[in-house]
Amino acid sequence: MLHLEVGKVYDEAEVRHLFVDHGQGSTDWGRVRVRFPWPLDDPQGHDHENFRADDEMVVQYAELPVSELAEQIRELQITFAGKPEERDRIEVIKQKYANGEPVFPVFVQSNDRQYRICEGMHRIVALAECGARIVPVFKTGYRDWFQARAIDFLRIPARMK
Repeated sequence: MLHLEVGKVYDEAEVRHLFVDHGQGSTDWGRVRVRFPWPLDDPQGHDHENFRADDEMVVQYAELPVSELAEQIRELQITFAGKPEERDRIEVIKQKYANGEPVFPVFVQSNDRQYRICEGMHRIVALAECGARIVPVFKTGYRDWFQARAIDFLRIPARMK
C-alpha cells in the first residue's frame, strides 16, 4: 500500500506522484477532473448544475472493503471477459502487484453512496482477483464536501432534494 493517511484530504500537487500515466500527458487525475462532478443519476454524464469553475477538485484517501464494491467488480469482470486486450491489462497489473509494486488508488465520487468507480477499473478487478480485501480509493469532491458537519456529510444536489 502507499503511505497515505486515511481520511486526509489531498490536493493535486500532494498526490501527483501517485497518478497512473496513461501516455500522451493523460493521467488518472486528468481523466477524473474532466468530467467532475458526475451526476448521481448518470455516472457517464457531467453534473453541470453542481460544477464550480472557480473551485478545485480534491481527494480524500480511504480504504474500502472489496465487499462494498463487489457488484461493480463483477460487472467489470463480465465486461472485460470477452476482450483480450482488457484482460491483458488486468494481468499486467496483477503481475505488478505480485512483484510488490504499489497499489494505486481508484477514484470514486465522495457524494455517491454507491461509490461508483470513475477511474481505475482495471486496477480494481486486478486487486479483487489477487484476493485483496481492502481497496485504496480517492474520494473526489470539492474541499467543503469533506469539511461539512456529520449531519450533512452528503451533499445532495438541489435538483434531487
